[in-house]
Amino acid sequence: MTANPQPVSRALATQLSTFAANWSTVDPISTHTDYRRAVTALAWIRRVRLDIQASFKEMKAAANAARASILGQEKKWVGKTTPLEEALTDRIVAYDRHRAAVAKDAARAALKVPAGTSLLAYSDVSTPTEGYHTRQRRVVVVEDKGALIRAVADGLIAAEALTVNASYLRRTAESQGELAHIPGVRIDLAYTIVTHDE
Repeated sequence: MTANPQPVSRALATQLSTFAANWSTVDPISTHTDYRRAVTALAWIRRVRLDIQASFKEMKAAANAARASILGQEKKWVGKTTPLEEALTDRIVAYDRHRAAVAKDAARAALKVPAGTSLLAYSDVSTPTEGYHTRQRRVVVVEDKGALIRAVADGLIAAEALTVNASYLRRTAESQGELAHIPGVRIDLAYTIVTHDE
């Protein structure tokens, strides 16, 4: 088994360990000197992060290319099976439906004729199939999003039916700035320190 790739140098790993130890229990900033040290440290750690990401970039590109090739081959060969699978499924389901319809017709006919009249034996149309069984599943298609939203608002169905689009809400809040007001949404502020070296 090959060792895990390690593009990060041992020297950098040591620096990171030392840095983490020095800053893990630091007191809150109380002087301008402490503030300047913290800003300098933040700029350094961000440069280190960018260096680490650059170190892994080439490996990730190779891995992603290999993954894309594998997924492409899988999709190609699975695609060759899909039409036949769908055709056979359609035929089997159609036959099952036909058998069920014949069985229902035979049962209805049995209720309409006098006792003792010869009919097609129910067992001839209701014999269980061999080697497979059909399974139903529900396929949901949203045809009227407005109606769905109104149903949630009216309490007819749970709010889980609607997924919150956080990206859209964030873009809206950012574009409207201080005037942003989205019903049902609280807009908080998060801060990012931008150092002069970035």
